[in-house]
Amino acid sequence: MSDKMRELVNTLSEKYDHVIMDSPPIGLVTDGMLLTEYAAATVYVVRQNVTRKHHLEYVNSLYEQEKLKTLA
Repeated sequence: MSDKMRELVNTLSEKYDHVIMDSPPIGLVTDGMLLTEYAAATVYVVRQNVTRKHHLEYVNSLYEQEKLKTLA
């Protein structure tokens, strides 16, 4: 994460009403957690028989610790 990311998000935010960033699931790699700095909301997509329950427990604990904003 360099200053270029902040510049990119600021530029996109000026041009568009909504900016959607897609990243790997939180916990598998650090990208998702680093991008939360720029997010107004976090949408965590799950798949039946793919997403493990302990992954959801981890994401819920991050939300309870207020490390994720507006988790859906």
